[in-house]
Amino acid sequence: MALAGEPRDGKLSYGVRGGGNGTPNSNLGERITWVTLLSPSHLRRKSPFTLSKGIGSLTSLFSPRSLTLCRIGAIYGPLYGQLQGEVYMERIISFTESNPGINLPIRMPTSGPEQRLACEFAAYIASSLQRGKGGVAVFYEPRLETGFPDIVLAEFSFATYEHWARARSALLPIDLKILHHLYHMQGADSANLKRQLGISSNALLMSIERLLDGRLIRRVAKQWEPYTLKRIFAVKRIIAFEAKIKNWRSALKQAELNKWFASESYVVSPVTKPSNRIVDLSKNLGVGIYSFNDSCAKQILRSSAANIPSCYASWMFNEWIGRYLHC
Repeated sequence: MALAGEPRDGKLSYGVRGGGNGTPNSNLGERITWVTLLSPSHLRRKSPFTLSKGIGSLTSLFSPRSLTLCRIGAIYGPLYGQLQGEVYMERIISFTESNPGINLPIRMPTSGPEQRLACEFAAYIASSLQRGKGGVAVFYEPRLETGFPDIVLAEFSFATYEHWARARSALLPIDLKILHHLYHMQGADSANLKRQLGISSNALLMSIERLLDGRLIRRVAKQWEPYTLKRIFAVKRIIAFEAKIKNWRSALKQAELNKWFASESYVVSPVTKPSNRIVDLSKNLGVGIYSFNDSCAKQILRSSAANIPSCYASWMFNEWIGRYLHC
C-alpha cells in the first residue's frame, strides 16, 4: 500500500480494530479502522493527515464520486487529481463471537475436525468472493430461529451503508418482521398489519416509530411502505455452508433449513466423490455441494438461487453489518 508524496516512514499508515466481535482474522484479512492519507493541502507540505473511524470520516472528506467505500480507493477524483496511487482496505469482516453492541448472538464453536474444515473453507471462499467491488462479512455459527449454520457469508455494498441512520441500531426483531412484511406485501396500513401479523396496536405503533426513525419506511396514500431495497438493503448474496466430515443426513437437513434466509445453501465435505444418492437428494432439496481438501475447493453441485431478503432473518444480517460499520 503506497501513495505518491513521501508518506510517513515511506509507507501508508493504517490501523486495525481490536477484539473479536467482527474483527480482523489472520486468515480472512483485516478491517482497517483508520488510515493515514495525504490530502491536497497536506500533500504540498508533505505531512500526513490522519482520518479516524474509517468510513464515517472518509465520507465527510471525500465526495462519493472521488471515493467508493468498497475499497477506500483508487482515489483519482476530480477534487483530488494531485493524489496518485491506490489505498486499499481489506473488505472481509469476520464475526467469530457474540457482539452485544450490535445484538449479534454467536455460538462458541466446538473444536474438532469439522470446526477446522469450516474455518479453512470460510477463509478460502471469502477470499475468492472479495474480488468484487463490495465487502464480505463472515459469520461463524450465528444464532437463528432455524439453528446455528456453520458459516454464513454475506456479500454487501459499502455504498448502500452510506445512508445509514443510527436509529437502526435500536431495531428489534419484531421491527424487521414488520419491515419484511411491508416489503413482501408492497405496503400495508396499520389495520392490515395488526390483522395479518397478530400484533397489538401499542406494539405496532412503537415498531412503526422505530422504522420511521431508521428511515426505512414512509407513509404513502394512507399506508406504510418501505423505501427501495437499493436504498436500505446492502446485502447482495447470503451464502450458507454446513461443514460435515461424515454425517450427510444431518448436514443436508440444516442446509435445507438455511434456505429460509439465504440466497444459496451448501454442504462442505472433504469427500471428493459423494454417492449418486447424495447428489440426487441434494439436487432435489436445492442444496449445493462443495468438496474441500488441502486448501482446494471444488463445486460438485451448484445450489439453487433465491431472491433476498427472503425473510426477516435476511434483514438481520443486513443490520448486523451496518451496525458494525457504524458503531
